Amino acid sequence: MIALFLFACAGSGDPGEGEGRDSSGASVPCDADVDVEVSATGMGNVPRLTWDSAEAVATRVRFSNGAEVTRETVLSVATTTHDAVLVGVLPSVDFTWEILEVDGDAERCVASGTATNGPLPAGVPEVTATVAGGASAGLTVAPVLAGAPQTDNWLMIFDEQGRVVWAYEASAGEGGAVFVTTAAFANDGSGILYNAAAVGADSPGWIAKVSFAGEFQKLAEVNGLHTDFVEMDEGRIASLTWEVRQVGEWRLLGDHVVVIEADGSSRSIWNSFDSVPFVEDGDWVEGFYVPDPTVADWSHVNSVTWNAAANALMITMTAQDGVAKINAETGEMSWLYGDEVGAFGGSPGLTEAPHSAELLDDGHVLVFNRGDFLHDPINACSWAAELSVDAGTGAMTEVARWESAGCTLVTYLGSARRLPGGTTMVDWTSAGRIDQLTAADEAAWSVALSAGHAFGYADFLPLPAAGP
Repeated sequence: MIALFLFACAGSGDPGEGEGRDSSGASVPCDADVDVEVSATGMGNVPRLTWDSAEAVATRVRFSNGAEVTRETVLSVATTTHDAVLVGVLPSVDFTWEILEVDGDAERCVASGTATNGPLPAGVPEVTATVAGGASAGLTVAPVLAGAPQTDNWLMIFDEQGRVVWAYEASAGEGGAVFVTTAAFANDGSGILYNAAAVGADSPGWIAKVSFAGEFQKLAEVNGLHTDFVEMDEGRIASLTWEVRQVGEWRLLGDHVVVIEADGSSRSIWNSFDSVPFVEDGDWVEGFYVPDPTVADWSHVNSVTWNAAANALMITMTAQDGVAKINAETGEMSWLYGDEVGAFGGSPGLTEAPHSAELLDDGHVLVFNRGDFLHDPINACSWAAELSVDAGTGAMTEVARWESAGCTLVTYLGSARRLPGGTTMVDWTSAGRIDQLTAADEAAWSVALSAGHAFGYADFLPLPAAGP
């Protein structure tokens, strides 16, 4: 059985019942050659189509979202047993579907119909959406932290209009308390990856996958795993772990970057103790580390991203205002920028409690600066910035900045990401808002949570081009 998850946007409008379209977009008749079962998955509002064919054949499903968008599943491998999960249909609406057998550039519609999608689960947090136009086309997934953060977390997917089309209660996987900070679309298109942060360096945290149909699978469990992760190639995941180490008179909380292999094994490729100079008279805060309040929070690595072309990881460190680029295979550090650390010339303020860094294709770095609210809680603001980096000369320059609606202060996490089409997604986590911002710092797409709710680290799935 082949599950079809990722989909393309085939354009506006309804595909219509009883007809398909060839590769040019022209209507073709639907032969109604197969018997199709339409059912709900474990998610309730994510429908599933199952059917058999006499011969092995590649297929795709074209379906409406129940409103203005027609979507397609990606082309399956040739098989006789077919299973298509339709992600992106609005809850509690009628939608149309048609099954297309594909042979090269030729398509043949073999079944079509109309069905009613189920509702979202009870208790899904309320969301307000604003779409002004010019946003990147795709879906956004984010953890939503509601109420008690360890027991009432959700994973939610928002569509092009900011509407909720998928919602999963994070504690449903294993049951009990789950402290989620990051959610991401799986590279293989099979669902959502998310984490459960460890309580301390000697306790386990884990990364799991929940399919779009609601099936839970734990991928890895690692002591001290916390805050952020990123899926790389071949099923590998880079994540962060804690270590407590005695350094002189200090007991310090430091960090490792670990690579988790597809089989669940892990290895450390970088650690802050061996890579970042320790400043004895630094302003290291005690009380952050729950298992031992006397441990000083030192490197505070809080995010990790991966650039496939460079095979490089970018990490950020709050206390040092630090950003580092490291080799994703060896852990060798290409450069380090920060306050009193690194080899760059003086340019204070370019990074201020950074909580995400993304290496762009042109070598620039997109960062999210949380701002120094600990020392200046009255005037502190958060912002995203694009930085030009010349590691050879030790120069860094801000070339663009995004602040959105004036001064927004984020006190927990926060991230920025460049999207296809040039917009910048800024996740104002603790402020309960995610924006797609234009180059002019204007919101093209926004979702906002009600008071008392916050986002974790979000991810974006661009919609690929439709057709064979």
